[in-house]
Amino acid sequence: MDTHFFTTAVDSINASVRELDAIQRSQISDGDHSFAQLYAMRAALLSALLSEWAYAGKYSTYKSLRHNDGQLCFGGGWFIAGASLPSGAISFHFPISDWNRIHVPERSVGQVWDGHTESDVMARLYSTAELLRTNE
Repeated sequence: MDTHFFTTAVDSINASVRELDAIQRSQISDGDHSFAQLYAMRAALLSALLSEWAYAGKYSTYKSLRHNDGQLCFGGGWFIAGASLPSGAISFHFPISDWNRIHVPERSVGQVWDGHTESDVMARLYSTAELLRTNE
């Protein structure tokens, strides 16, 4: 049996399934916005926020094609961007198509991940917003 042929066929099927899954996920809607629209809005908001922090020198920000271990983000086609806030680190993955939309310093590798979850990131962002409000 030709295992190379089998492996190639399985890889092709898996790629097709991932593409179909992505198309289906992008069409999921809350009735007003598709998943793809909400993700694009998230990317635009984060781009503005991280870029503003970098421009103002408010917090240490970065973007990198590689995680801190030197590996390409998800094997390539993605990058990581983040910031060090008083409440802790935050980071986000973006498709490479957004690279030129996020105006922060480029690093050869990303910041060391402190184990933060999505919930931690939200709490750290809200904490930062509160800190900024009380320092006005």
